[in-house]
Amino acid sequence: AVAAYLRALNLSPNNAVVHGNLACVYYEQGLIDLAIDTYRRAIELQPNFPDAYCNLANALKEKGQVAEAEECYNTALRLCPTHADSLNNL
Repeated sequence: AVAAYLRALNLSPNNAVVHGNLACVYYEQGLIDLAIDTYRRAIELQPNFPDAYCNLANALKEKGQVAEAEECYNTALRLCPTHADSLNNL
């Protein structure tokens, strides 16, 4: 899956959704630091991307960075007040 997302990014390097999906794969593989960096890139490209904020929060929480994770969940909820994953994880 990583190779496919990297190919997609080669074609569309500023696609926030592809960065977000790649970050999810990294997260599932236990590459938490790489996932965090990739979620941050997705957010940089698309600042109104609540899923990326929520997923970044999950990764930060995994690293013990609870305060920053809470900020990310809250940002996701500001962008989308009914964002179920953020509500459930906060």
